Amino acid sequence: MLAAALAAGKSANELDLAVASRPLSPIPVPTPVQPATRVLGFTQSALGLTVGNPLAVPAWANGMAQGEKLGPFIDQLGNSNFVVTIPLTQATTFTFSTAANGFAVFPVVGTPSPATSLTLGTGSVWFQATLLVPGAPAGSFCGFRISGGTLTSSAPVTLQSGAYIVPPAATLTLQATLAPPAPGSGSPGADLTTASIGLPATIRITFTQTAATSRHSPTRI
Repeated sequence: MLAAALAAGKSANELDLAVASRPLSPIPVPTPVQPATRVLGFTQSALGLTVGNPLAVPAWANGMAQGEKLGPFIDQLGNSNFVVTIPLTQATTFTFSTAANGFAVFPVVGTPSPATSLTLGTGSVWFQATLLVPGAPAGSFCGFRISGGTLTSSAPVTLQSGAYIVPPAATLTLQATLAPPAPGSGSPGADLTTASIGLPATIRITFTQTAATSRHSPTRI
């Protein structure tokens, strides 16, 4: 009977007069799922300790900021093993003239293009060391962690194939707030761990196609 009534075009109110007086149930709105932070990881154990590598950190992870340390996990031989995570941050390549041969990566927020001012989020900055120190080994990079900042270009930069292209004659100025590791953490060694190092709060670096110049307050040790 219900199927025949619906087939005849009867509405829900016509089939049940009480429907109109019933309060409508709110439709639940699903909570947006936050994207999971991508991480890398490596296993750390006493079996990997050496004089030259007292923390058993693999070569590919040297210099990377570590996240969580999970464990210990005891193996069948009774050895303690830890899993150390390395959170991955979003960064965009910058290059002069063409999309090839990037000279730096910056944690740009969004993908504005063309633009003369870009906002930087939390992450790390890396650039060719030879721009700042001409005598540095070829192919070497230097970098630091930041909590935010800006990039300002003297001419519009454009996003092409996932990289920002800076015009050859333009200057690119980085103004960033540094995010150093917490005191008492990081590399091994009592002298370094307990040292009081007054790093500058902010840094300013101006890039051209051939060089980079920095300006910051003095470092206190």
